[in-house]
Amino acid sequence: MSKTLRIVGALVLLALTLALVKPAAVLERLSGLRLSWVLAGVALSVPGYLLLALRWWHVARRLGVPMSYRRAVAEYYLGGFVNQTLPTGIAGAALRAVRHAKRPGPSGELVGYGKAIHAVILERISGLIALAGFALIGTVGLSRDKPIFALWGLCALGAVVIAATLVFALASRRAKPGLFVERARDALVREGALLHHALISSASVLVLIASFYCAANATGVGLSLERTFFVAPLILGSMVIPLAVAGWGIREAASAGLFAALGTDAATGLVVSIAFGLISLLASLPGVLLWLAPNDKSGRGAGVESLD
Repeated sequence: MSKTLRIVGALVLLALTLALVKPAAVLERLSGLRLSWVLAGVALSVPGYLLLALRWWHVARRLGVPMSYRRAVAEYYLGGFVNQTLPTGIAGAALRAVRHAKRPGPSGELVGYGKAIHAVILERISGLIALAGFALIGTVGLSRDKPIFALWGLCALGAVVIAATLVFALASRRAKPGLFVERARDALVREGALLHHALISSASVLVLIASFYCAANATGVGLSLERTFFVAPLILGSMVIPLAVAGWGIREAASAGLFAALGTDAATGLVVSIAFGLISLLASLPGVLLWLAPNDKSGRGAGVESLD
């Protein structure tokens, strides 16, 4: 699917969602966003990015293609900004892999695309597995009161699992037989790696849930922490489908439907989702600094060269 079709599809889905609610009410509530909660959500993104960069840095070291942690943080911010502004939601990850591949490794030779791509894929799989776990918890928590959420949650959980499986399958096809599986074991399982990923990836999902809570409070929605803990992973799970720009459109439709199923009007879910999207966009803006940094002769951003 072309980039244009992805953008058009996201806009159409967002427009249809708006058409099902009262656009005037949505705009009115968005105009009254509480700045303190928006800033709190942006502030929470900082440890979120630090955790994500730590996960990538750890995987790269396990695969023998290390980078400095400072570089990992800077590159993750750049990737986050790209994901917020370009279609698919995976452009930022692809950019991180390409830039890492062009860096010299421990021996002075270029890292190369093989391990660099696998490092990014494996750290993303780690995050998807953690998100699937939280989506399962959310499904169980919500279905206690309304069994219909068992089906809803399974759809979100299925989207995450399918995304992780497809990523794993595609990566395996482009590597020698068994090579990617062996690297996955080294990076995700062996010598304490499993515990590391369980802690780091779970913490990063919790940060996203906390940011969603901030978005809800920024709009004046009285969403409790417990309810947010159950609801947010199901909405975040819809964003793994690479058919839009930063999940726009898909996330809003999922949020509107889920809030309506909870007994709250769909417009409330739409407003919260838009607020979350705005917080995510603001949180990624430090990546602009790296994006705008002057290039050196090798074509790499000079703004990152000093971080190693």
